[in-house]
Amino acid sequence: MPAIQSAPSTGLAVVISNILAHHPIQLDFLECGKIINYTPAACYVARSRHLFPVRVRKQGGRLICCTADLIDYINNGVSQAELSVPPIRQPCRVQAGRPSKRECLDAAARGLTVKQLRAAGRAK
Repeated sequence: MPAIQSAPSTGLAVVISNILAHHPIQLDFLECGKIINYTPAACYVARSRHLFPVRVRKQGGRLICCTADLIDYINNGVSQAELSVPPIRQPCRVQAGRPSKRECLDAAARGLTVKQLRAAGRAK
């Protein structure tokens, strides 16, 4: 009787088995990003824009990702961003700082100051 050979493992199966062998059930948010080739800065930017592909959860004060969610993303390629906890920081609604040249020209054309122009823009 011939020996039964197992099917050659695919690259995807090797990646998944390495993740399961070296990582616990829960991963740190940045460690998960490193596995999917995101830099730490790119992880936070993607999360703030609701584009980080693996579901992010909050446990205590830490951001974590479950290994099962990571493997699901690797297998299917479907983003789980809509399931993540929302980022704490909301975008700034009031424009502050030095006015741009365009703002100065627009304000001068309307006979307003830049501060009045900005206030009128927020009122809309």
